[in-house]
Amino acid sequence: MPPLVSSVSPSPVPTTSASAVADADTAAAGVDGGADAAAVEQSSAPKEFNSDGLCDRPGDDFQHDTGSIANICLQPLEDGRRRRASSVSAAACLPDAAANDDNIDAATAAAGAATTLTPPLPRVQRVAVVAVVAAMAALNNYHSGMLTVALPAIAADLAIPPSLQLWPAAVYSLAVGCSLLLFAALADALGRRPAFLAGAALAAASTLAAARAADAAGLIAAKAVQGLAMATCMPTFVAFISETCPQGPPRNRALAALDAGAVLGFALGLLLAGLLTSLAGWRAAMYLGAATAAALLVAGYFCLPRSEPVSRAPVLRLGRGLDWVGIAIACCCLAMLSFVLTELAYSTATLALPQNIVLLILSVALVPAFIFWIRRQESRGLPAIIPSAVWRKPEFASACVAVFLSWATANAFAYLCSLYFQNVQRLSPFDASLRFLPNVVSGLVVNAFVGRLVERIHASALMLGAGVLSASAPVLLAVQDPAWSFWAAGFPALLLQTVSTDLLFSVSTLIIVGAFAPDAQALAGGIFNAVAQLGTFVGLAVAAVVTTAATPPSAGDDDDSAAAAMAGYRAAFWLCFAATIVSTVVGVVGFRRAGRVGLKHD
Repeated sequence: MPPLVSSVSPSPVPTTSASAVADADTAAAGVDGGADAAAVEQSSAPKEFNSDGLCDRPGDDFQHDTGSIANICLQPLEDGRRRRASSVSAAACLPDAAANDDNIDAATAAAGAATTLTPPLPRVQRVAVVAVVAAMAALNNYHSGMLTVALPAIAADLAIPPSLQLWPAAVYSLAVGCSLLLFAALADALGRRPAFLAGAALAAASTLAAARAADAAGLIAAKAVQGLAMATCMPTFVAFISETCPQGPPRNRALAALDAGAVLGFALGLLLAGLLTSLAGWRAAMYLGAATAAALLVAGYFCLPRSEPVSRAPVLRLGRGLDWVGIAIACCCLAMLSFVLTELAYSTATLALPQNIVLLILSVALVPAFIFWIRRQESRGLPAIIPSAVWRKPEFASACVAVFLSWATANAFAYLCSLYFQNVQRLSPFDASLRFLPNVVSGLVVNAFVGRLVERIHASALMLGAGVLSASAPVLLAVQDPAWSFWAAGFPALLLQTVSTDLLFSVSTLIIVGAFAPDAQALAGGIFNAVAQLGTFVGLAVAAVVTTAATPPSAGDDDDSAAAAMAGYRAAFWLCFAATIVSTVVGVVGFRRAGRVGLKHD
């Protein structure tokens, strides 16, 4: 997730590079040379923000505080200004019938003073806080890596049909995407420490339930609850770092540790789950995840800074300050769509069933209803879950469309590779996990150098080059013969596939930082991450439908069933290729005005 909400990506692909933001900040800071007087003059100069909180110059860099991660209720004031809530809780900006500009400014000043007077934590405790949140980020991606490599064994043990094999991962991403903004707001209003501890406890319980699942329904339900648990924890990651680590190198190092934890978590999920599944079964890998969540619950209780006592007024106002109707419309739309996709995964003929036709029509009809509701809320000065102002930046809108397609492709590609290695090439879970190492190494290398690339190369050129490289990956696997060596197609495919996704995520993060005012960055980051999670869900669901539709009936013997499965996988790989091409085109066209996003524009 971008550092504005969480720099952790709960998917098989590595995450936003904190070094990209750090290198870009360093490059911008190096322009002025370091005179204190110049710094004061620069900080006092007015920023070119319009009335929607957007920056009129897409390349500007800002010093911002991500302490508040759920400014989802920012509304324009009567005089055209925005509520500066970057260091205030979301509850402080909730609407109140008796509130006026003076009340808001006083509340903001008081909250800012309280934040300023908070004594810094000792170094040891700061290290402990970073270690706890980085470990939770690693656990989040451990589950993704574990499920990627253990999925065929789980499907065989629980008798999950091929049409539902991708749904344990898909429903996890659906739960995260639907609840991320809501839980971010609750964490700001009720306290980040209670939110983290509640999420850790729920993660331990849901992972244990997944390990004890007796059938597909039980596993899918447990993974959905696990997604809710991680959505509760994730918004607090960067908030804790911003609160405990001073701005500058200490905070940059902490964010880098957070990113490293996410990447290493996925690698450990691949290797440990592959080994444990081969030796003791997939449930052992699940038990390890549950035990780790329980340990982090205890560590968080003792290490995380205690929140200020929550007054009753912000909690009561939270009910009026959130767009509950908008949240309900979005969730109902996605729930009905997911049900129809599940039915289609069994057979495309189920689309003709009356209930599926009705649900599909209703889910499509809720899209304009959601847009109408958002506009109604804004016209009446009420909070909207996704304010329309964020879409007025074409670079941000393009980034959201591109990352939706990119994450859909990346996650579907990873799970299809695991199924191919184990169901077609008959590899063990551990041997299959070793074949994903090029993907992990590629992600680490890209994240290490992206900070320098964005300073020197135009964003559109980066997207074009990375897109061409990544588009070749699914083509290699779509045309390969299962008898080919891993080095002929599998190795280059897994090495190249993640390049576009990693670059896109890092470039989009810098665009968010440069295009939005500080009090709107958290909202934009939250929307961006929710879109990425929903892209994962849609990608996995559609891949399951295409695989099922393209798989011919088999005679039942191993060779024939492997050939039939390969036909379905080929079709899905071609779908990944098409989605990568569209994502690349959207990125190239949408970022044509972004320039070199790592530089400060005068």
